[in-house]
Amino acid sequence: MPKRLATPEESFKMIADRSSLQSVIVIGTGRLGTALASALGACGVVVVSRAGRQTLAEGLPGPVTASASLVILAVADEGIVPLADRLAGSLSRFESEPVFLHCSGVLDGTALESLRRKGSPVGSCHPLQTFPDRVPRPTPFRGVTFGIEGDAAALAAGRELAARLDGRAVEIEPGTKSLYHLAAVLAGNGTVALIGAARDVMQAAGFDAAEALLALGPLVRASVEGALSSGPEPALSGPVSRGDRATLERHRAALRDWDPSRLELYEALVREQERLVSSSGPRTHPAKITSPTRETE
Repeated sequence: MPKRLATPEESFKMIADRSSLQSVIVIGTGRLGTALASALGACGVVVVSRAGRQTLAEGLPGPVTASASLVILAVADEGIVPLADRLAGSLSRFESEPVFLHCSGVLDGTALESLRRKGSPVGSCHPLQTFPDRVPRPTPFRGVTFGIEGDAAALAAGRELAARLDGRAVEIEPGTKSLYHLAAVLAGNGTVALIGAARDVMQAAGFDAAEALLALGPLVRASVEGALSSGPEPALSGPVSRGDRATLERHRAALRDWDPSRLELYEALVREQERLVSSSGPRTHPAKITSPTRETE
């Protein structure tokens, strides 16, 4: 379980005391780095944006590093450790001791160990959001949860960063970062993949791709909103929730005819729905409805 959210009083205090977040270096000019630099600039923070490859090759020039209090590494996971190693050789160029945060969802602050060994506070600060567009939205972090962990100064910087961007900070328990990121991938990427699979089935039923997405849109939105507002258990509807074995067998037969490779996906989803039915208490219809595995081969 996350330790706790920053209290409103802490958030207001961090917003009021802006001296520790006046100048920020954002390394990484991809979607996340661009969104962070743009949003921080809109808050009145002095932001220097640098490409990850350029920084890895050249380090940080003196004029850039002089007054920065926070350095954000918004680069791909495989680039974090070598970039940290490169930055560890540039610490003498800073006037004060900056905090270093990386934005990986799965790696923790130990990825910045070379900087920590030099005495710098390090940690990670991961916005639990997707950034599909190259051009940032006006307020891309409003209401977004930032998963933070690391040294005490890094946690404070992560909380302040989230507050300044109208988000909220949640401290991740040590050793649970991979589980945290797994949940994010299931909810975000998994949902996108399922919509893609549903679109393909609709196309097999005669819809074109645009028509399929238009038809599925209201259903997807209502399902997601229901699960988020009321919880997945009460929001579940359909043949699994009512124990309709006959409909499930029709689905399986249709999949065998159309694309047997997706039977495994279907059975996995049926099992997850059964978990929800079982955890929500007794139902009028039997909950256990998965056919034996051999029937799906």
